[in-house]
Amino acid sequence: MALKRYAIWDKTSHVYTPAGEDLTPEEWIGRYSWINAPGAVPIVAKGLINGGFCGELSQMKDFAEDAGAVFDESLEGEALLEAIEAWENKMNTPSMEPTAEERIAAALEY
Repeated sequence: MALKRYAIWDKTSHVYTPAGEDLTPEEWIGRYSWINAPGAVPIVAKGLINGGFCGELSQMKDFAEDAGAVFDESLEGEALLEAIEAWENKMNTPSMEPTAEERIAAALEY
């Protein structure tokens, strides 16, 4: 599966924000100094306007797990990011299952 929303930032590429800013790596790190923390894996939006999102991989994993996601503990890097994105896609896909209200209404109509 190819990532559609996220990319691991290499800490060397320019970051382009939705507001039209062209930020050097130093300027982006200046805004988000946690990027220099040991073990931090910065995540940006995929594509040219990559400054539309800024997150950290282990924190994204923690948030997803807090919401019920279960990931293979051996996943790391891009494989983990792909799993997070797949889980987000699943959570954001509308269910085709009828709601309790729809089932009751159908039963009453019958």
